[in-house]
Amino acid sequence: MSTRIAVLGATGVYGRHLVPRLTAAGYLVRALVRRPAAAAISAACGAELAAADIFDEASLRAGLVGCDIAINLATSLPGPTSKGDYAKNDELRREGTRIWVRACRAAGVPRVLQQSIAMTHAGGGDAWADETTFHPVGQDGVAAAAIAAVPSSTARARVSMMTGSPAHAPQSSGCQKKATTTSRWSTSPTWRSRLSQRSAGGHRDRR
Repeated sequence: MSTRIAVLGATGVYGRHLVPRLTAAGYLVRALVRRPAAAAISAACGAELAAADIFDEASLRAGLVGCDIAINLATSLPGPTSKGDYAKNDELRREGTRIWVRACRAAGVPRVLQQSIAMTHAGGGDAWADETTFHPVGQDGVAAAAIAAVPSSTARARVSMMTGSPAHAPQSSGCQKKATTTSRWSTSPTWRSRLSQRSAGGHRDRR
């Protein structure tokens, strides 16, 4: 497969899971990261590394040249090893995305994928709702099952954080045997489960 995909934020909480899957599927991946030295997982998976920062348009343009698809996963939300910075995260999405799109256009990238989020609630019929409105969730259905799973998932994640229990990576990635300096968080199913419960995502940072 000759499709080349650039991933900004390749070492973040989502990016570190996406890159192995893309390379395992046969895509050519270019990981755009602020610190290439911290991108051991991406490198071990066979991804090309390029130094780039979402606020540095020139570095983005250079890293995007020749790519068919560009994916922006850069955030500054809390993750396993950092508290995150919500003000910086707002800046990333408000200002950084504009720079990213300009760089993609200038580099001639034909397709751009931008992460997004949609806030939902249980619904209240025809009644209007705002930020203070609460609609109880029924005992049945997907929403109720997801909410019920949060406490046990969070507890397992905390135990893993305290005990340092080994992570088990997806067999399809083919990266873990080669990556000897990666964090145990890189492919932890427990951490993935915990992240799946957070509608806002759980990105570690914008690296």
